[in-house]
Amino acid sequence: MQSVNIVGNQNVDNLNQHERSNQIDKEMFLKLLVAQLKHQDPLSPVDNNEFLSQSVQFSTLEAIQNLTRDFSHMKAMQYLGKEVSYRVSQTADVLVGKVDSVSLSQSGNITVNIGNKSILPENIIGIGISEQNK
Repeated sequence: MQSVNIVGNQNVDNLNQHERSNQIDKEMFLKLLVAQLKHQDPLSPVDNNEFLSQSVQFSTLEAIQNLTRDFSHMKAMQYLGKEVSYRVSQTADVLVGKVDSVSLSQSGNITVNIGNKSILPENIIGIGISEQNK
């Protein structure tokens, strides 16, 4: 299936910035943890409980981020076959159309496909039932 991306650049930039921010946070956490272990005082090493606590906090944060992503994917699926009101950008006019499909890109971005337009789920401002589904 081929998708045509007609997405507001601001939303894509915000999404990519958010993904980069999450990646930086993970990398920074691991670098700080490794640096802490490298430079610890051999006569008073880091307490095992503290190290375990930091590892658990990191794992919990990553699991929460994954759940949030999965919930947004499930939310987009609810639009399938329904008529929605949407904007292709924050300043564009409101358009109405039936959601034909939902796509997930290789980078993990989800788009809702309406005709030949692919939009981000956060650009949908209203939902109804298509005349065909009544």
